[in-house]
Amino acid sequence: MIYADNAATTQMSGAAINAMTACMRDTWGNPSSLYGLGQRAKEALEDAREQGVKKNQDAEVVISHLSANGDTFAAGGKMTLGFSEEELASLFIVSKVTLQKAEAPGMEVSVLLSDAPKCPRCWNHDEGIGTPGCHAELCGRCAKVLGV
Repeated sequence: MIYADNAATTQMSGAAINAMTACMRDTWGNPSSLYGLGQRAKEALEDAREQGVKKNQDAEVVISHLSANGDTFAAGGKMTLGFSEEELASLFIVSKVTLQKAEAPGMEVSVLLSDAPKCPRCWNHDEGIGTPGCHAELCGRCAKVLGV
């Protein structure tokens, strides 16, 4: 039998220490909570109501992020929070979320009024509606659910 658990007795690598230090300095908080990001999105959506965004589904949310050590979004289009653009759009109940790299360290959330066609079933705006290979009126998700 080989006992391979040396986690408590092996020195942590410098790369791991640096990564954890940056994370604790720049992105502290409950890693399984969207509270901070969700609050920022909610505030941006409330501000956008004055600019003509009447419903969340009429909105496209843009999240710009850059940590102090230059990191931004992880591989696969997911942020350090572990959510994709599609998952965030569903959580925020908006038509689209775009993740992009910020110019300076920090996070900024902005809201745009979507000009994409609106699905009459779910009220989300989708650029694919009416394009070749897509349904004439429904978004891809609703067309799939209805089997059309």
